[in-house]
Amino acid sequence: MVACDIPTARKTSGFTAHNSTCACPKCVRQFTRLPNTNQIDSSGFDYLTWKIRSGLENRLHAEEWKSSSTPSGRHPVEIENCVRWSQLHRLGYFDLVHGTILDPMHNLFL
Repeated sequence: MVACDIPTARKTSGFTAHNSTCACPKCVRQFTRLPNTNQIDSSGFDYLTWKIRSGLENRLHAEEWKSSSTPSGRHPVEIENCVRWSQLHRLGYFDLVHGTILDPMHNLFL
């Protein structure tokens, strides 16, 4: 398991940062940005309509990101799929979607 705070977990597991349009590393839901700002519009929390991310799909998107040789080629893939390559993707048995815990340090504190 990857058990650390949100910024570290996302970087370690190859997910985009907390300020990206992706809601979380467990689903593929992407939010829009508020008009004329860089802030995320977090409305529309209808969890029942969200599609859960799969470990295999995540690995394929990470490999697609890695296969792009330039930053300009990687950026659109990262925006679309909300994932980057991590060295943990090399572990074929490790599912980063299910193996990344959502911020356990603060959950235990609360």
